[in-house]
Amino acid sequence: MVLIPVRCPYCQSAHVIQGGKTDTDKQRDRCRNPDCSHQSFLLNSAYKGRSPQIKQQVIDMGRVSHLLRLAKTVMIGPEGETPNGRGSDKVSALSE
Repeated sequence: MVLIPVRCPYCQSAHVIQGGKTDTDKQRDRCRNPDCSHQSFLLNSAYKGRSPQIKQQVIDMGRVSHLLRLAKTVMIGPEGETPNGRGSDKVSALSE
């Protein structure tokens, strides 16, 4: 039998115990670290959006999107004019 070391995906603590099974027969683990904000977790969740890595990726994508919108405002201007004073054809067409 091979033992796989399990760490809490939220606090990286090695103080983890088995916490039973879910309704879909997936292994549930419990973090025993008193400072961890999560009591239980699934290592192989069916919904990957709950994993900390995916949550961080969504936050990073939001930051990039915000920076792109900010750069567009700086380059085109809030009223749709470019820095040289002429309006952009695409921005003018959208505002009509």
